[in-house]
Amino acid sequence: MTRLIKDIKIKQNPQEFWSKYFSHIFVPYISAFLIKCKVNPNIITLLMIPSSFLCLYFSIFIFNKDLNLFLISLVGVSINIIDCVDGTVARHSNKVSSYGKYLDRICHYVANPAIFLAYGIYSIQIEKNLTGFLFLLITVLDLFDVASKDCLHLIKLSKKEFSYSKSRKI
Repeated sequence: MTRLIKDIKIKQNPQEFWSKYFSHIFVPYISAFLIKCKVNPNIITLLMIPSSFLCLYFSIFIFNKDLNLFLISLVGVSINIIDCVDGTVARHSNKVSSYGKYLDRICHYVANPAIFLAYGIYSIQIEKNLTGFLFLLITVLDLFDVASKDCLHLIKLSKKEFSYSKSRKI
């Protein structure tokens, strides 16, 4: 198991902020455990959906503002870890598939906006309406961002060519 953890650590290439600076710490250990237990990576991916609803549940039905914020944040971080772990398990167990990639995208349509929406609901409940409105706006923008990247093939542009940091004429 130690060799598997080392191999996972070497092959990690996190790109997103949370993955790069936080999740990569936990991913090798959780992934190695799930690989040893022979858990299907698609099952891991599907855990993002109930976690998203749990995040929303906490924002709506938990009225202790400190506990509420902690639980929303904890579930949000867990969703990011799940998202990293599913791909790692798929690659290391040779179970990468088109269906798995599709399922991952679908779960992103649910998970990321749910986290932002939960923070928005929480903010409105504690009477920080401007913050709540901004989180609701971020929810919509995140959905647009994910959907627009998924539609790049319609204008014959690949994700590798498309970047917010690079400015070039199309």
